[in-house]
Amino acid sequence: MRIKLVLILLLGCLCILSTPAMAAVMTADDTNAANTSFNSDAESHWSPAGAPSAGNTYSNGGWLLRTPTTAGNYTFAGDSLTIGGPSPHYPFLTDGTTNNNCLINKTPTSPTITVGNLILDAGTVRDGMGSGDTWTLAGNIFVTSNGGGLICQSHFNVDSKISGSGNLYIGANGSGEAARTVYIDSGLNTYNGSIKLLGADAAHSRLTFAANSLMNFTIGASGVNNSISGTGTAEFDGIFNFDLTGASTNFGDSWTIANATVDTFVDATFSVNGFTSMGGGVWTKAIDDAKWYQFSESATSATLTVVPEPATCILLILGAMGIAFYSRKK
Repeated sequence: MRIKLVLILLLGCLCILSTPAMAAVMTADDTNAANTSFNSDAESHWSPAGAPSAGNTYSNGGWLLRTPTTAGNYTFAGDSLTIGGPSPHYPFLTDGTTNNNCLINKTPTSPTITVGNLILDAGTVRDGMGSGDTWTLAGNIFVTSNGGGLICQSHFNVDSKISGSGNLYIGANGSGEAARTVYIDSGLNTYNGSIKLLGADAAHSRLTFAANSLMNFTIGASGVNNSISGTGTAEFDGIFNFDLTGASTNFGDSWTIANATVDTFVDATFSVNGFTSMGGGVWTKAIDDAKWYQFSESATSATLTVVPEPATCILLILGAMGIAFYSRKK
């Protein structure tokens, strides 16, 4: 009897393990306040039909996916959620104006929306909230080579760990108000793509790297690197990490790291991993006895440069002064 029971249990386990994962795709927009495919069965637009569940993958396929409109914290139950994907129904717009091909947060009262494996594949995460509202996106985000976007009309905390190397677009916030800012919060980010800030002067995007957050830059030959650029406002209060494994080391080599319209560095919390602060917004790291990498902050840009070792610089300056003095005496 025990042998039969064990066999039955083993067969049951094999049946469970052999059940293939379902790949569900949306077939229509979530169109109104009572309509959400994020966690609903009756209101969902998934094909095959049904509420998202573990063991299955999901893609909005270019349609609009809404979170619930009842206050609370919600977790997406599927193994992964792709925003974007192969459907050209709503193509990704890099000007930040797209309302569809996105996951839109419509949950009130400062919710935390968790997606364990959120894939941005030419899709966007945005909210339909207001300047006085706050919400948080948690879990993990992977940005494919097709890029992705983040757009807010509120205080949008991105607690998710971000990975990938596709372009990440920060869309215009509709008014330019400081209260409408995307905050990158995670210190576990491995993301090393380029960030593009979008929008006109009156309604530009706003991005803040919060204290202890991490932004990675891969440095190559002179001028070859990922960067942060655009017409928005960027504030860097976290940590910059430079991967210098393949970086060139010639005097004068330089890399533009950030050139958004307004870049604000907060010295109390901002740092550069492995670099030493020299004060005045300058950070250095030795290459050898004669050369250093120097990262320099300014009000409108940030640049990494290969420079002579500080003592060498002083000797060169003194030498030049001596030559000038000698020439005058002659």
